[in-house]
Amino acid sequence: MTLYSVVKGVADNFFVASNIPDGCTPIHINLVARHGACSPTKRRTKELDFLAAHLEALLRDAEEQKLSL
Repeated sequence: MTLYSVVKGVADNFFVASNIPDGCTPIHINLVARHGACSPTKRRTKELDFLAAHLEALLRDAEEQKLSL
C-alpha cells in the first residue's frame, strides 16, 4: 500500500489554512475524509475522539463567553 500523497505528488505544505476575514464567524465545520476512513485504525479513532472532545470544549467556551456561533 502506498500513501496517496506519495503517488499523487502532494507536498506536505500543499494545504494552506485560509484566514477568516474580520467580522466573519465560522458556523459550520466539515470533515472531508478518504475512503480509507471507513475502517480507521485504533490510533486514528483515538485522534478523532480527541478532535471531537476539543471541538466540544471550544463550543462550550464560546457559549460561556456568549460569543456568536
